[in-house]
Formats: sequence, C-alpha cells, structure tokens
Amino acid sequence: MNALSVFAGVCLFFAAALIGLWIKKRFARKAAFYEEYYRYLVFASEKISYERMPVAEIKAGFSKGEETEFCRFLKGQSASPPLSEKELDEIGSYLSRIGTTDADTQVASLKGKCAELKRFSEEQCVKYKKDGTLYFKLCVLFGIVAFILIV
Repeated sequence: MNALSVFAGVCLFFAAALIGLWIKKRFARKAAFYEEYYRYLVFASEKISYERMPVAEIKAGFSKGEETEFCRFLKGQSASPPLSEKELDEIGSYLSRIGTTDADTQVASLKGKCAELKRFSEEQCVKYKKDGTLYFKLCVLFGIVAFILIV
C-alpha cells in the first residue's frame, strides 16, 4: 500500500461521489421543473378565471423576481432544461395554446391539465427524488469499492 494507490483510490471515490451528486441534482431539477409548471398552471387558471388577464401579463406576473428553470423556459432563455426534447415540446405546445380560446373553455382546460399534472407530480416527483438519492448512494458505494480494490 503506497501513497500513489491511496491517492488513486481517493480520486476514484470522489469522482464516483461527484457523478452521484450530478445525477441526484439532475433528478431534483426535473422534479422542480414539473412543480413550477404545476404552479404556473394554477396561477394562470386563477388569473384567467378571476381577472381575465392576458397571457403575456400572466407570464410576466408569474416569473417576476424568480429565475427558476421553468421561468427561463417561459421566457425562452433556458440554456439547459432538465427535460428531454419530447417533454419540452409537449409542454411548449400546451403553453402556446393558452389564451387561444374563450376564458371559460380555457379555465376548464387548465383545471383539467392541473389535475393531470398534480397526479403526475405526486407520483413522478417523488420517484425522481428517490431515484436521485438511490443513484447517489450507489455511486458512493461504487467509489468505496473502487477505493478498497485499488488500495
């Protein structure tokens, strides 16, 4: 057991732990994106039904003072969204349809989408958080095993 093998083992351990943290953060960003999407739909539903607010004002009012991934997506500035292109296209196409029909139809559509997204968020966001923690622990375990094998 020399210093070089200990150093290599420690480097592998930290590399594995960093990979685990990266995976955990990616899952957490995905869950946060969907939670923000749900909050936006609830906000839009309330503003359209009670105040008859235009869509541009809804977007501005929701993202005022916040710089979350979803707010950047709303503004079209998202450099690295946590979702796949297919998911982003589905969300973008739904958001582009907001404000194209009369207010009553729009509110009914938003409430239906809110209910659907709430069920999805309850199931998937918990899954994303659990999976992120699981992958982090597995990567740390892999790092420990690699350290033991090298040293």
